Amino acid sequence: MSLPGIPPGSAGDRSALCPVGTRGDPAPAVSAERSAQSVFRESPGAAEIAADGRFVNEGRVDNSGTVTSSGNVDLSALSRWSGSGSFLQMAGETRVGGLMEGGSLRFEGGRVTGTGTLRSPAPVIVGAGAVLGGRFGMPVLDADLTLSGALDFATPGSFLSMGTHALTLLEGSEIFVTLARVPVSGDDLLLVDAVAVTGAGLARLRVTGGGAAGFALDSRGGDLYLVTLAPVPEPGSFVLAGGGLVLLWSFRRGRRPGRS
Repeated sequence: MSLPGIPPGSAGDRSALCPVGTRGDPAPAVSAERSAQSVFRESPGAAEIAADGRFVNEGRVDNSGTVTSSGNVDLSALSRWSGSGSFLQMAGETRVGGLMEGGSLRFEGGRVTGTGTLRSPAPVIVGAGAVLGGRFGMPVLDADLTLSGALDFATPGSFLSMGTHALTLLEGSEIFVTLARVPVSGDDLLLVDAVAVTGAGLARLRVTGGGAAGFALDSRGGDLYLVTLAPVPEPGSFVLAGGGLVLLWSFRRGRRPGRS
């Protein structure tokens, strides 16, 4: 199904999220404007972005139905995805430059990234197979977040802004942090700005660029911080230190009075 006046499959076909529902439905479940071509399967009140599909939008998307994606969704800084419908990502990538709003936003696989905003009255779900964030940025969340997947702070200095919303970390969740410099003991790096963080002790932490320093997650004041601990000495340093003590002891014995 294509928008009026544009041949299906042509370079100007803007039917990526075309009106979906029963034929002739005066109130389509999903509609879009200024969209690039994609690959969809249709059913009443639903649309699917196939694994080989790509949806690019620079305008407005109205969703009051269900959209399931295993492909790639690219929402520019000018785009606005809104409506009371649901969005479910099973694989692929969603890159949010503008606003993505829905009654339900659930990411069970793939990645969601960008510098735009995710908004929902229900908690945004990032499941065990999905990643939030990455080299294209960490979206702003105007919603609570339940995470059993991963948060990827791939850009040094990036953090997750949640305002008055809460983050719940579940068993098996992961936090990836990339640092631009080796921190010193006592450095605290803000990762999540929220009203409440629960389950910080359940998340696995992996830090890149931190040298020999140790790190831990600390939730306080409703926020989540990466805390730098004192560097952990490497096993070789103990050997060197022990050898130095033996040499010092031998030297002091050799200088005792009365020894020839």
